[in-house]
Amino acid sequence: MVIGDVWPGLASKLNYAFSVFDRLYFVKDDTYWIFNDNHRKLKEGNVSMWKHYPKKADASHVIFENSTFAVLELYSGCKVFRCNMTVEDEVSCYPGEYYRKLSKQERILGAIHASTTLR
Repeated sequence: MVIGDVWPGLASKLNYAFSVFDRLYFVKDDTYWIFNDNHRKLKEGNVSMWKHYPKKADASHVIFENSTFAVLELYSGCKVFRCNMTVEDEVSCYPGEYYRKLSKQERILGAIHASTTLR
């Protein structure tokens, strides 16, 4: 799904957005919002509740999802953080500096993906 098609003009106001568990998650600085697929706001919260969350995350990617659990990769500059998420909206990222560094190809493709997905 292209977030910009559903929420035109919103992308420039966000750090990042992703879709998991049939819900849309939007993150801006210390706040997150959750909407259902009918664009109804379900919840608002503070990312400080997310364990070991990288404060400067600027993009995300869902790499695995089932009905109760998902694995996210959060990108902060050239660093990638791996996080677990439950259907109850609990997020726990692996502690430590970061999970891995972006490859050169990911950095190039990431800029293209961000400009086409969120804009």
